[in-house]
Amino acid sequence: MPRLPTLICTALSLSLLALPPAANAEESPPSAATDTTSAADAAPNNAATDASAADASGTDASATDGTATNAADTSAATDAETDAGTDEEGSADSSVERAPIEQRSEVAEAELVKVITDDEQQRLSDGHREFLALWKPANAPQARGVVILVPGRGEHADWPKVISPLRQRLPDNAWATLSISLPDDPSDQPLARPAESDSAASADSAASADVSASGDAESQDLAAEVSNQLAASSESEQASENAGMEEADYVSLVQARIQAAVEHAMARNLPTVVLLGHGSGAYAASQYLKSSPNSGIMNLLLVAAQQPEDASEALPNILQELKVVTGDFYYKDQANDRNAARLRMNGAKQQAQPNYIQVAMKALPGNPQVEQEQLYRRIRGWLDMNLQATKTTP
Repeated sequence: MPRLPTLICTALSLSLLALPPAANAEESPPSAATDTTSAADAAPNNAATDASAADASGTDASATDGTATNAADTSAATDAETDAGTDEEGSADSSVERAPIEQRSEVAEAELVKVITDDEQQRLSDGHREFLALWKPANAPQARGVVILVPGRGEHADWPKVISPLRQRLPDNAWATLSISLPDDPSDQPLARPAESDSAASADSAASADVSASGDAESQDLAAEVSNQLAASSESEQASENAGMEEADYVSLVQARIQAAVEHAMARNLPTVVLLGHGSGAYAASQYLKSSPNSGIMNLLLVAAQQPEDASEALPNILQELKVVTGDFYYKDQANDRNAARLRMNGAKQQAQPNYIQVAMKALPGNPQVEQEQLYRRIRGWLDMNLQATKTTP
């Protein structure tokens, strides 16, 4: 009996020791359930978060597309405005009338008007426009005559070489002078590029269309070369035609101006009218006398005569046909000048012209004043000795 309490206590102790693990085992499933529930709850939250992110991405993409679309629209609008502005500027430029460029001869005339006295200025007409001529009366009670001075191409009525010295000095020897201005030489003017011809434009358009269709770089180069050749050919033909027309107009204008000067000199009722040309002006004066044999001029002076490169007839041939007293003054220093003078002398001999006289001079480029004085003395001496031959000229 005494051992019964001991056994009961031992059994109770064992039972108490066994209770905690059982409680823990019973509590474990709710923990797992809680974890499962939390995971389940978290899954919708995560899905919602992902959906929100997807919505945000979609929103950003839409915003990006909208921004790109707006940028493209803005760029297109800007380009359209730029093109419209360019078109308006082009239209404005095309509608503006540009003032024509003044000819150099007109500029030279305007400068001469400022420095030449009014009593020397004469306004003559060539049938197209008025031009400036400079008149200087003889410093003598009775003038012996008048010398008409024809400058060369690119020179004006008071050119410092030959023209101005003779214009100023001959009046002291009882000779009045009348120097004229010439129009601009067309050979010195740049030719404007003509408009593209219809054939060139058609060829260019066809070549461009073929190139666009094929997209071949080799074909593109070939088409460009063909187009350039067609345009160059058209431009060359048009330039040649324009040059020929301008040259014909220039020669006729020069002849008309010489004619106006001769009529003005004849109206002065002076005893003799002498025509003097310098450089290419000597060729123009000779050409005038050939085309106007009844002009009343029987005396011609050539100073350093030059035949233009585009001359229609050789100067020696023109001189052979003139029935006037001719004084040919040339500088013997250059071989070209000597050879040209020899050809003119041979032509005169072939036609038996006794009133053709050549006078050789020495060029003095280092002392232009002495050179001009030499020329004046030679011209004055020729006028004094040879004018009487006009009555015996056949």
